[in-house]
Amino acid sequence: MRIPDNYQRAIDWIDAQSIEPKTELNLGNGIIVNDLLLCLRTNRERLIHCEGRLQLLSFLKVKMIKDKLNQSK
Repeated sequence: MRIPDNYQRAIDWIDAQSIEPKTELNLGNGIIVNDLLLCLRTNRERLIHCEGRLQLLSFLKVKMIKDKLNQSK
C-alpha cells in the first residue's frame, strides 16, 4: 500500500516533533488532548497502517494539532 504524499508529509512532521510526554493541548471547542505525544504516535500509526476514513480522520487530527501549534508560536 502506497501512502499518499500529504499523509507522508504528516508522518514526517510528527517524526520531527520533540514533545515531552504528558503535554496537554487545548484545541478549542472543548477538545483537550491530554497526552500530545501519545496522540501523535497513535495517529502516525493509523496513517501508516489504516485505510479509508480512519486514515483520513487521523490526517485531519494531525493537521488540527499542527495548525494549533503554529498558531500559538
